[in-house]
Amino acid sequence: MCDQEQTTIRQNVIIEGIVTANDRFGEWHHRIVVEDQSGGIQIALIATDLHRRYPIGTTLYIHCNGLTLRNVGGRIELGDTQDPYQRFGITEALFDRYLQPRQGIITEPTPRTITLDELTATLTDRYVCIRDVSFPEAASHLAWCAVPATEEAAYYRTEHPIVDKEGKTGIVSILGTATYADEPLPNGKGSLYGIVDCFNNRTVLRIVNYGIDFVDTILAEPTKACPSVAEY
Repeated sequence: MCDQEQTTIRQNVIIEGIVTANDRFGEWHHRIVVEDQSGGIQIALIATDLHRRYPIGTTLYIHCNGLTLRNVGGRIELGDTQDPYQRFGITEALFDRYLQPRQGIITEPTPRTITLDELTATLTDRYVCIRDVSFPEAASHLAWCAVPATEEAAYYRTEHPIVDKEGKTGIVSILGTATYADEPLPNGKGSLYGIVDCFNNRTVLRIVNYGIDFVDTILAEPTKACPSVAEY
């Protein structure tokens, strides 16, 4: 339906999906991702603590009449243009009008396991797992996010290369708002759980739900593990 930069929906369309990403660990800011068997889409929401309203695994019905689809570098997101500060997104006062969570039922989403070759725009906004990868930069003791050389001690969005056992490479992107922004990249090899993000045909993996399951080759034990829905 989004055949231009922005398209407002004027039909009584309701979509349904499972929440696969939110701001629980700060990895997504003013966004959640909803997915079904056909695909996924980012929903722009102007509020914080979205994970309390829409935990991972929540079935969410979205009433789209009056909402706007926006093309962001080839990726389509759903939101609203009525914010008085001209931000794109549904304001908190309108959540109940457009968003209806299915009460009492949480279904832990199952990621699609892919290789680095399959980290492409065709899987944009899908929840995936990439196994047996490592961070070449881990040996340099780099943190997930870098700090600008300014007086403000704030982290910013940072990208890191990953490599598989065949030498193929990909990119992982982390927002500076992530709760683990100052933690070092994991050593060894492991699995990453995240959402495929794309901008102008450049595809990256964005970690979701602290989905980092690595075994340090020195410690021989997991450095982190992807939390289950039960931890909510």
